[in-house]
Amino acid sequence: MEQRHFLLISKDMALYGAIAAAFADEGWLLHQTTTAVEGVAKIKKHPYSGILWDFDATPLDTILATLDVMRQMMNGPIIIMGEAYKPKVRRKLFRFHADDCLPRSLNDAELLVPLIRQRLWVYDQLNVEQSTADKPRRPQRDDATIGNLRLDFNHRCVYVNDQKVILTPKEFKLLKYLYDNRNQVISREQLLNGVWNYDILGTSRMVDIHISHLRDKIEKDPHNPEWIKTARGFGYLFDTAHLDK
Repeated sequence: MEQRHFLLISKDMALYGAIAAAFADEGWLLHQTTTAVEGVAKIKKHPYSGILWDFDATPLDTILATLDVMRQMMNGPIIIMGEAYKPKVRRKLFRFHADDCLPRSLNDAELLVPLIRQRLWVYDQLNVEQSTADKPRRPQRDDATIGNLRLDFNHRCVYVNDQKVILTPKEFKLLKYLYDNRNQVISREQLLNGVWNYDILGTSRMVDIHISHLRDKIEKDPHNPEWIKTARGFGYLFDTAHLDK
């Protein structure tokens, strides 16, 4: 059986040592990083079976924004560990697809193993069901061309100067939402509702992070964007009006 690898996001070496020792008895390997950005970079390079996140290591807004990004990259349990959670915080974490919110006590490290084993079983069952589902029907080609961009709606990707650019599902949904409302200023709250289906205060940073990633992929100069422009103090717009000038 392939060995399981997990990632802990925490600056606490004592926490890492306690969990690593409990995981070693199960034959699992625990890796550690200290920031959300490094966590995303590691997930891109390595298929982790699950993520453990020390709640005290990262601001809540960053956790929520990064959870959404991570969910596009991995299919496994994400467990948040902290000393205390207000109900509002727990609701936000669960709505952004965290699997559990657990106490951060070192004495509870051994309890992680049976809990994670159960969560892995659930994800394994879901993966089996997904792989045995009906084969998808081949859709008809449907795309749109704007300047040097071509949006392929069926394959959820975009071509920039005829070069294919791969987007995450959420990035493509965001781009399509902006395109469908092109030349209109869209607020961050509208984007949260239209793309994420969430109406939660304090999560606008997630929109900004995804806009930044999208600009990096489709703009010639992300710092002076041609397509996705900022309406300072309000939101963003997908600008095609300049093509008619």
